[in-house]
Amino acid sequence: MRRYTTDDSRLIENRSPAAVFRVLADFESYNRWFPREVRFRILQLIPGLVASKLEVLIAKHRFTAEVVRYEAGKSMEWAFRSELYAGQGRWSLEEIEADTRLSYKSDLPVHPSLIAEHFLNAKDFAAKHAAVMRKAFVGLEKYLEEVAR
Repeated sequence: MRRYTTDDSRLIENRSPAAVFRVLADFESYNRWFPREVRFRILQLIPGLVASKLEVLIAKHRFTAEVVRYEAGKSMEWAFRSELYAGQGRWSLEEIEADTRLSYKSDLPVHPSLIAEHFLNAKDFAAKHAAVMRKAFVGLEKYLEEVAR
């Protein structure tokens, strides 16, 4: 099984890291701003976030995402687990004047059967992952606009 890393980011204008992090920490909002091809179900919500768990559904595949570390307003790290593999992801936020640079990095094992079933090849996987993350960033920005009203 090969591991793939992703690194996606976006400048979110006129929003502080604290405002963006509040949405990232509000797991109930994820289905409102993430693209429709990714759905979430809260399995366990823990005060302080660490050990909170979400079930993530992408296509026909499900996995568990567990918060393993966070620093309010700065970062949130996830451990991803399924029957086949374990990976990790990390949101990080950086203040740039009145804006926030939001980044998402992941380290994901991709089983050859998953590539064969859903993607043309590993590059196709990376391109589709990046497309989903672009949609997530746009959805997050729109959601931030809605909650600011």
